[in-house]
Amino acid sequence: MNHKLPIWAVDNELTGRSATKSAGIAIGSGLARLLASFFGALVLARFLSPEDFGLIAIATPIILLVGAFADGGVSTYTLQSKQVTHRNLTLSFWLAIVTGLGVACFVALTSPLAAWLFKDERLIPILSALAFSILFSSIGSQHNALTKKFHRQDIYGIAEIIAAVSSLLGSVYIAYLGGEYWALVAIPVIRQLVHTTVVVLATGWVPGVPFVDTAMAKIIMGFSAYIIIFQIVNVLNKSIDKWMLGYHQDPEVLGYYAMAVSIMMLPSMQLLSPIGGAIIPHFSKVYHHENDRFGSVVRTVMVLLVSLICPAMIWASAYSELLLGTVLGEKWLMSAPVFSVLALASIAMTILSVVGWTYTSIGNSKVLSNLALFSVVILTITSAYGAMSGAVILAWVVLFNFILMILLYFTFIILDRNVEIPVLRIFLDITILISWSSLVVYTVVYLNSYYSINSYADLVFSFVLSILFSVVPALICFSDIRRQITVFRPKR
Repeated sequence: MNHKLPIWAVDNELTGRSATKSAGIAIGSGLARLLASFFGALVLARFLSPEDFGLIAIATPIILLVGAFADGGVSTYTLQSKQVTHRNLTLSFWLAIVTGLGVACFVALTSPLAAWLFKDERLIPILSALAFSILFSSIGSQHNALTKKFHRQDIYGIAEIIAAVSSLLGSVYIAYLGGEYWALVAIPVIRQLVHTTVVVLATGWVPGVPFVDTAMAKIIMGFSAYIIIFQIVNVLNKSIDKWMLGYHQDPEVLGYYAMAVSIMMLPSMQLLSPIGGAIIPHFSKVYHHENDRFGSVVRTVMVLLVSLICPAMIWASAYSELLLGTVLGEKWLMSAPVFSVLALASIAMTILSVVGWTYTSIGNSKVLSNLALFSVVILTITSAYGAMSGAVILAWVVLFNFILMILLYFTFIILDRNVEIPVLRIFLDITILISWSSLVVYTVVYLNSYYSINSYADLVFSFVLSILFSVVPALICFSDIRRQITVFRPKR
């Protein structure tokens, strides 16, 4: 490799200690983002109106969608390259800059179209400002790829933590000054600017001067096309419901829906992402080397994750009105019915994530992508109806789509002769777990109705009881869970 690369990229030797350290920091950065987003939502909800959140809920998915084209997927090309050279990295860097700048300008120029479509002129300056986050992301894309390629997640993780804290403080300060929706606009812009600055300085890699290599550029961009398609489908799956609601309803209604999503769904996504990063390699290793245990490992992971998230989500669903009124304030009570449904959807999303990890680990990306495309079509059709009927119906539509995708994924697993996963046993386990947790939570709700205590005490008391007694099915119905955990321990 060229000597212009960082020394740790030239003399790369990953030890068990460094891998553990990097993984720990990566998970820590995910928790930092989770806490920042969750705490930010709680604080900003006190300063801002539902209409402010609704405007950003329309704009952010647009930025994410066009952002899929920002670096052309060239950072992914760097990640999978067998050998990284300063020349190829420099070419990728300038390709990312050109595409990022082009996409940012495209967003700014077409922002009037979005404003016309969603009938709100405020989207023009909002989208123009958010376009800077795309450009900042493109500038640091190759530096980020370097840290991941050579197992320096510590650099990436530290940058994420600093960026998350900086964006939180900046947005809260703008909201305190009366900046309204600009406080929400500032979050991705500040986060990308700070993250890119820290990563660029920490890696120490400086790209060379721009040059033209048409043959290599075609190879890089050709590979990136498939990555872009996957990213677009992923963004559409997460955004169609908000766009449909924003089109058929006013920003205030969308704001109530967006707040429920940000509290119930985004934290789960941010936690599941680092967990999936650790689970997928383990699934793959077991599948290729100990295939007879693969099904039991998948069942163990799914049952454990659902056991952790199910009681809390059912509790949140049951106490949605009291929880929102206490934590966010009375003005957000309109979000309670949506919040209640999406809390249940987060359980389904957890199951769906584990199934997705299973397909990824066995290398069956074709089924994964085909079902993802199918889900976009179904979600578009059903969301159009749900959005016209209101935020609550739309939330039920999202839950229905999650359940439908779970059934389809499991059907394909049953038909796949290359894997043996106890699908029926998993369904039985999850059904028992959800049923028991629901019984416990709503028994506590019934008992609480006889007591006259303050809201905070009621929430804490009900939460502790719900979590405590929901452990019972893990002890009674899943008696072999301890034995199953041993599959994660290396054999002597």
